[in-house]
Amino acid sequence: MVLDHKEAISSQLLQLLDAVLVWFSFWLAMWFRMPLLELLTSGGGEKMALSTLSWALYVVVPFTPLVLEVFGFYKSPRTKTSLQSFSQLIKAQAIMVLVIGMLSVFAKLDGASCLTLGVGGLLTLVVLMTRDRAVQALAKG
Repeated sequence: MVLDHKEAISSQLLQLLDAVLVWFSFWLAMWFRMPLLELLTSGGGEKMALSTLSWALYVVVPFTPLVLEVFGFYKSPRTKTSLQSFSQLIKAQAIMVLVIGMLSVFAKLDGASCLTLGVGGLLTLVVLMTRDRAVQALAKG
């Protein structure tokens, strides 16, 4: 199915918005890292900057919307159910977890906090699902 010009532009804008939201989710996860470490352990951990995750962000931010596109996340937002959106998000997130895991193991990259990556992944799922439902509500009208 060929998209018309308006649908193609709106799909690209949603992909750019999603890339920004993915970055924001990981920034928020870094902000939540210290309180979560204090809550989960008896003491806190060392303070980390978002730049320690830059290698992961260079992969996650541009490729998450592309993987979502492969699974059809941006097609027919008006008729898609929440379950379909959630399924597509979970599949894309599984691919991104695999890619980040392989990259960190095979390239022997360190400095990434597993807590930050995990919370960032969960926040990405929540934020993108919320964005998708908001777009659907606006499209229906």
